[in-house]
Amino acid sequence: MIPKVGRIVHYVLPTGGRKGEHRPAIIIRLNEDQTTRLHVFVDNEDGAVFKAVPYLTNAFEGTPDVEGAWHWPERD
Repeated sequence: MIPKVGRIVHYVLPTGGRKGEHRPAIIIRLNEDQTTRLHVFVDNEDGAVFKAVPYLTNAFEGTPDVEGAWHWPERD
């Protein structure tokens, strides 16, 4: 699939007590270097990972096991 603004993806938490867990995110911009800007949706317990508003400016596409990367949601 091709990343587009507004698409929902999963982001894999890279640090903290919830490291490796997936969170929903929305692509808010496509960067020229093939990375994306994401708004990650977190809950109160994810606060150690995101100290401010959970925006990522240079997120890269990976697979479901790559921490710190986004991927397309798994199909059930």
